[in-house]
Amino acid sequence: MKKDLQNLLRQHNGADVRFTTMFDLYRLYRDFPGTAEADKLRHLPNERVAKLEAALVADVGDSRLIPHIQLFEFETILFCDPDAFAFYYEDCAKGVAELQKTVGGVGTPEQINDGEDSAPSKRIAKLFPDYLDAKPDAPAVISEAIALDMVRAKCPHFNQWLGILEALDQPAGSAPRGLAGR
Repeated sequence: MKKDLQNLLRQHNGADVRFTTMFDLYRLYRDFPGTAEADKLRHLPNERVAKLEAALVADVGDSRLIPHIQLFEFETILFCDPDAFAFYYEDCAKGVAELQKTVGGVGTPEQINDGEDSAPSKRIAKLFPDYLDAKPDAPAVISEAIALDMVRAKCPHFNQWLGILEALDQPAGSAPRGLAGR
């Protein structure tokens, strides 16, 4: 991944060119830059991700890279509106209710943890047994049914990333949404 990113950055070397990533924190490779230090922050997921994102930029060695590591995985986005599962699954009211209960117990989908049995994808697969076999179709269909504003409202780290990307196209001095406090 590092070699690919560096090659792309070299091939597209303009000052106005940016690259971004979207990696899942859950099961991130053990040799990912900054892992040893970030693991000390397992109890502080937002700080842990910030440490890993900064370490990736430092390791790649190019500030044009705008990394994003999703807390805790892509499926977090699907928890923003469990009703959207009805766009892929029939008769799914029971599973949707369980997903809603899960989110209610943690506050924000980005806080659904990365345990071996409790990561977002694992929770979905318990309720919808064919989910893992239905990748990438099921997640794509379900996520398309979820309003981006809803995801931004419920996933602060994801919102911050989008705000940074939006700011790239803003005149100097203006403040796009999502950048408060950065």
